Amino acid sequence: MPQQTVEPQLTEVQLAQLVGFGECFIHTHPKETLGFQDQLDLFNATPIIDVSNSPYTAANRDMIIAVDTTGGAVTVILPLANKGREFQVIKVAGSNPVYVAPMNPDIILGSTMGITFSGLYTSIHLKARVGIGYIPL
Repeated sequence: MPQQTVEPQLTEVQLAQLVGFGECFIHTHPKETLGFQDQLDLFNATPIIDVSNSPYTAANRDMIIAVDTTGGAVTVILPLANKGREFQVIKVAGSNPVYVAPMNPDIILGSTMGITFSGLYTSIHLKARVGIGYIPL
């Protein structure tokens, strides 16, 4: 007698994650369709950019910003929040602080001043929300 296969049922949240461009547990999806120029920027993305000069204004193509504060504190300025863009800022060397600041009028965690961290290998992963600024993931 052949065994009957029972298909698992998806919950409403799981279904929304699969088809509604929601955030899933593995990675995130932009909630807005990227325009042609945004798609080109992503094709030319710089996976890891090394930064030691301050201030450094992140480009839309940057993904991971590795910061060396050996020569002094470094400020990383994020571009205006746009279409679900994500940035990972990590301190890889030095004893001085890293400042991550948004462009006006954006905010990071409710602050127009941004955030500061000092610990070696400390990092923050931020996701853009258009019209608001950045939230941590």
